[in-house]
Amino acid sequence: MHIFVTGATGVLGKTVVPSLRAFGHVVMITSGDHQDDVSPTKGSIRMSTTNASGSHNQSIIREAAQRPQWLDEQLYPFQSRFVEVEGNRIHYIDEGTGPTLFFVHPGIGWSLMYSDIIKDLRSRFRCVALDLPGFGLSPATPGYQHTLIGDSRLLERFIQTLGLTDVILLGHDVTGAIALGVVARRPEWFRAVILLPSFAWPLESYRKVYLMIQLMGSPLFRFLSTQFNFYLEYILGAVTKKPKQPFSDLEKQAYRGPNLDRAVRRYPHDLFKSVTKSHDYLADLEQRLCAIKKMPALLIFGDADGSIKMGLLARLERIFPRHRSIVMQGRTHFPQVYDASGVAAAIRSWWDKEIAS
Repeated sequence: MHIFVTGATGVLGKTVVPSLRAFGHVVMITSGDHQDDVSPTKGSIRMSTTNASGSHNQSIIREAAQRPQWLDEQLYPFQSRFVEVEGNRIHYIDEGTGPTLFFVHPGIGWSLMYSDIIKDLRSRFRCVALDLPGFGLSPATPGYQHTLIGDSRLLERFIQTLGLTDVILLGHDVTGAIALGVVARRPEWFRAVILLPSFAWPLESYRKVYLMIQLMGSPLFRFLSTQFNFYLEYILGAVTKKPKQPFSDLEKQAYRGPNLDRAVRRYPHDLFKSVTKSHDYLADLEQRLCAIKKMPALLIFGDADGSIKMGLLARLERIFPRHRSIVMQGRTHFPQVYDASGVAAAIRSWWDKEIAS
């Protein structure tokens, strides 16, 4: 049996709806820009949203599973939400109010990587962070194949489905190139971009980077990742928090949790393999972005990241003339992990002084 509840918000929604669930699936019908919370108990929720193009659509969120035991609530104290996008049940969080910050995790890890930044910024910003299919708490449909263009189209549809507007994109690494594809195709949806070490052009001329990406996309890397979780274990051992503080056991457990299923361990491999097969996408991406002269950008790199010496930061600065560049001392390729509070402070300062004023 399905029970339809309208206007069930606040105290009424919290007290009446759980009681009604005993009799069947509760379908809550709401409207507006913001999505309804997904209860950690099983249930079905219907949402009504206004998408980025201004049209009205409805999405069905199917049963929301209990939080997995490997995820500590103190590390990830957010309400989990799910939305179906192109047949994939996408997990995301939507915290706080204010200008919309949209976080896209890199090719390893999941939205947990931004947890400390979101906890810091949700008092000032609406923080939306998703897990790509097969990462974090988002299952992937059978046979899902990660590609730069495919994932970029999925992000575009996700933004449409949630009705996000005036978005501040935060991207990193290979998924920075994926998310910037949406900016290039739909610049009117975005207020600004924030980039951690990323690229937005073909990498063949960057020999060291390209050789590394070829290795990460090789059959050998896929075997090592699938059988031994190689890349994630390397990251957990090599990346530290300030000052050289290793991940805690609970943090390691939370990063390893989604990869307990060996079938999903191939997804980072698929992404890096796609980089070597996406020359046309990346060349078009750079050309489109260069045509958007007025897009503000905050570029945050670590001084210990070799990508600066290779010229990646300088090239992004040329693509985004309206930029502020911050090179954080002692930080490597993952500044959001090494110094989350420093990254959050940089975002607040940039927003207050250069965007909101």
